[in-house]
Amino acid sequence: MSAFYIAVLLASISYARDYIQVPGVVHVHTDVTMGYPIGKLVALARKYGIEAIVLTDNYSLRFEYGIFPFRKLLRKVVELPSVSTFGIGRYMDMIRRAQEEHPEVVLVSGVEVTPHYFWTGSLLKGNLTMHDSQKNILVVGLRNPEDYEEMGRIIQEDRYFGPGSVLRALPVVFILPGIWLLRRGRRTLGGAMIVLAVASSVNNFPYTLSRYDAYSEGGVVPHQRLIDFVEAKGGMTFWSFPEARDFEVIKFGKLGSVTVRTEPYPELLLNTKGYTGFGALYEDVVTATEPGNVWDRVLTEYCEGRRERPVWGIGEAGFHYEGQAGKRLCNVLTVFLVPKKDEEDILEAMRSGRMYAVLGTGDTRLVLDKFTVNGRALMGDRLVVEGNPTVHLRVEERGGRKVPVSLRLVRSGEVVRNFEGTTPLEATYEDTSLWYGTAFYRVEVFGPSSRIVSNPIFVTRLASF
Repeated sequence: MSAFYIAVLLASISYARDYIQVPGVVHVHTDVTMGYPIGKLVALARKYGIEAIVLTDNYSLRFEYGIFPFRKLLRKVVELPSVSTFGIGRYMDMIRRAQEEHPEVVLVSGVEVTPHYFWTGSLLKGNLTMHDSQKNILVVGLRNPEDYEEMGRIIQEDRYFGPGSVLRALPVVFILPGIWLLRRGRRTLGGAMIVLAVASSVNNFPYTLSRYDAYSEGGVVPHQRLIDFVEAKGGMTFWSFPEARDFEVIKFGKLGSVTVRTEPYPELLLNTKGYTGFGALYEDVVTATEPGNVWDRVLTEYCEGRRERPVWGIGEAGFHYEGQAGKRLCNVLTVFLVPKKDEEDILEAMRSGRMYAVLGTGDTRLVLDKFTVNGRALMGDRLVVEGNPTVHLRVEERGGRKVPVSLRLVRSGEVVRNFEGTTPLEATYEDTSLWYGTAFYRVEVFGPSSRIVSNPIFVTRLASF
């Protein structure tokens, strides 16, 4: 048996441990960024039977546009309330105090980050457009305010000193020739040279270079750098609403209008590495979780050794307040499988994929009571088998009602079995097809006004001779 299979087998020791299901909400805003005070969020959570809230207020909502070539001197800045303006230390203390006051609901601190936005067009032409201000990443699990503050230095403009810094400081040397021209009586030319030299020097200060800025697209670099930074600090990153479209035209009177646009970006799930997961279920159209689509391709890369770790799906709420875009706190949940209900175990469930997403906009909410392989492996687990893997499923309705449901069992991007019935519905599938290596199983459940998307279970099947 190879070292890889031995490692997978050793990782499977803790299957027998008991877990409880903790309904939670991921991506919730407080009154720091246009949401409810934490006390009101906790009251709503108790009303809906929610036991954990992952708070992710906007890290920064500062946007600026400058006119070339003096982009710093001639610029318009718009800054809305955010964690940065509130104070990251103060924000974390606020959540810590709220947790002490409301121990019945687990509060997990995080932030929503816009790694990079950029401009195209111009006001004069009437086509000025800000792109990607909603191409966001949720950051969870950082413990120190210093880590968040350091993170801020790579957001939007990752600046550094290099040989080009000399060129940015070069305008300073033209001050002396300008003074010389003034003394020679060339006041217009000398004065203009001094003004331009001083303006350029102030504009370019502190003479750093940027790997990306607000006037270039940047590609995936700003987002990958954020992912890498958070990973190095021990935190987690989740792509936020990868298929949501954002479009708005903002009028500024005589100055004209500005278009704000973010296009769907599911391809970035494939084009970036090292992130923890993504919004797999939310109140919009989601195609990335369709069998064989982007998520399955990413998971297949992991099975084939082309990706170091799996990518997990979460239910993403994007909640500010009741009624906003028809939302309620209970509409989109992430249910965590944990040994006990506390922050550490919730974070570990997010890190290890021991969770599933539930959408339930009506009175019906489905529960994935069981999803195992060979009665041992749970979501996020890795199992080694020699014979036929057997999948066990059980779906219930939260209130015990009988409702019609259909189950779709997916193996490595292919639907291998469909089940239909009424809750409580139990199903078993023995996989007798001939395949070897590493594959994954995941399940989707569809019911009236409710849907479930599970995380995968990985199975390595050994060839027997």
